[in-house]
Amino acid sequence: MTALIAALSGMLCGGAGCALPARCCERAVREGRHAMMGRAAASLLGSFAALTAVLAIVRAAAPGWFTIFALSLAAAFILAWSLEAARICRFLNGSDHHDGKEA
Repeated sequence: MTALIAALSGMLCGGAGCALPARCCERAVREGRHAMMGRAAASLLGSFAALTAVLAIVRAAAPGWFTIFALSLAAAFILAWSLEAARICRFLNGSDHHDGKEA
């Protein structure tokens, strides 16, 4: 494994790790209803379990590349949630409503 492959794999896993919770959050905001706590908790636990498992596998399989993988996973995860938070902020402030018309 090279450093580039470790970094790209970490970014891919980090982005995928926030997909389910982000989808749950996005659905709650877009459809204007409260998030179901059971679904939200399940998506967060699933994301945590998947990312923990991936980190454990990489730590066991390629310990020399673990730091690069883990840092890029964390960076992608934080970046994805930052973008999602910005979108939700824009939506809640009224500048991102999609009613089928372009602004």
